[in-house]
Amino acid sequence: IFGLASYAVFVTVLIQSFYLLAPYVSNHLNSGANVYAAGKMTYSIGALLAGVSIRYIFKKFHLTDSIILMTGFVATAYLVFFSTTSVAVFYLLGILLGLSNSGIRIQRVTYLFSRVPNAIFGREYIDAGCFSIHFQLVGLSNGKRHLGVYYNECFFTGGINYFDQVQRPHDFRSK
Repeated sequence: IFGLASYAVFVTVLIQSFYLLAPYVSNHLNSGANVYAAGKMTYSIGALLAGVSIRYIFKKFHLTDSIILMTGFVATAYLVFFSTTSVAVFYLLGILLGLSNSGIRIQRVTYLFSRVPNAIFGREYIDAGCFSIHFQLVGLSNGKRHLGVYYNECFFTGGINYFDQVQRPHDFRSK
């Protein structure tokens, strides 16, 4: 249950990013495309910070505790989003949202790597994740061509790894 619940933030970020952010900036903040773009940029800065520093920020916390804490940060951020029209607060919360979403994903995968043996987990998780992302996006966009370079690259890289393993199975056990 915990593993599935940890995806809740990812789902809310997808909905917020693809469907709610532009109307929020336009109607609630009464701002334009420059604020929207800067908000996306602050989210990206938070995600980059997570990649570089999330293990150091939460080194005194258990992995599950850090995930729960960051989920609380995101819930609080959404409440503040609704209650303020300040663009500066919007930018700060964008950093927090990016840091928390990416941090949760990093901590979740770290938790899985520490709990599931590599012979079972291996790189199959990465390949399956690429296929999963691609098929979710195809389902969300009804096959439109605006899937983005990252997702296509991830799909084709995962496909190459998958078909390489099907043609020539690898033994991932250490020798």
